[in-house]
Amino acid sequence: MIRFWVIFLFFSCAEIPFLKRETPFSGELKTFKAFENKDYLDHLASLGQIYLSSQNISAVKLPKKQYKYLNGIFQKVVSNNEQILSHYKKPSFYIIKSQRPFYFSLPNSQFFFSLGLLKKYMKNEQLLNAVIALEILKSLKGVYEKRIIIPKGFLSTEQMLGIIKIPSEVKFNLNKWSFYILKRSGMDPFALLNWIQIQNKNALDFDPYSGGMRDQTREEYLFKNFLVKEGLKNGPLDEDRIRPSKEFYQFLSFIRSQ
Repeated sequence: MIRFWVIFLFFSCAEIPFLKRETPFSGELKTFKAFENKDYLDHLASLGQIYLSSQNISAVKLPKKQYKYLNGIFQKVVSNNEQILSHYKKPSFYIIKSQRPFYFSLPNSQFFFSLGLLKKYMKNEQLLNAVIALEILKSLKGVYEKRIIIPKGFLSTEQMLGIIKIPSEVKFNLNKWSFYILKRSGMDPFALLNWIQIQNKNALDFDPYSGGMRDQTREEYLFKNFLVKEGLKNGPLDEDRIRPSKEFYQFLSFIRSQ
């Protein structure tokens, strides 16, 4: 007998102050507090293993050196933003063998990146930092939309991307706070704008993932307006902050060998 089960996933803008209203960066980020519901987050987290065990889904075996590099980015972000990213599990990183560029996260610090994304678009370390920081924020704060899911023992990439898709307005707020946590981590926060623009310029690759070209264009427009209103300028950064690390080149070399 085939068993079906239903998962309700939700966020509530009324319960998440940073999604409810625009809050200027205070340095302490005290207003950043997510609505927590352990049951739905645990159910959503469990979809990771269903996805990985599904037909046509295969992950690259990640060497210890490459895991250590990705974990280092994770630890740098959370350690510099402890007030808002205080509770987390040991991260898991999965590199999916697919030439389609995509990335997503699930609760319990689960992060997924396709080979196509890493090979084609992660040309510098700051872009990689921006993508990872964005997903760390989403995973640790449980920013997922309410959905009814009826798994049948497998999940395709298309289904998974549909499950974790969030509305453009929520994505805009997520981008703003990702900017702040990148800044607090000593990383280039403007790399996030570069990443949004890259997705816009390559809309055919990212259209199914992002929700459409209109949403992508709106996302860039809103984020630029946010930067202008906050008086934030993309000025020159300290060269040491933007110089790629040796570990990044080693990680990129490994990815290109797959």
